[in-house]
Amino acid sequence: MKLYWQEELGQYYGELQTEEGKKTIWLEEERSIGLKMNLIRQYDLAGVACWKLGFEPADLWDEVRLDKE
Repeated sequence: MKLYWQEELGQYYGELQTEEGKKTIWLEEERSIGLKMNLIRQYDLAGVACWKLGFEPADLWDEVRLDKE
């Protein structure tokens, strides 16, 4: 998947067409996080929340599944 910097979003974005349909990704990295941190400082917001894949309990993904009945 090729990623492109989206100025209006302030982050990288990519699309890939597969047999299952279109897959999309928005990628956070140092530049995009820096832009968001600048907004937090500019507007004196209360703070920031972060999440890293692997910090959650494994069974969380059973709740997030789209095909769950």
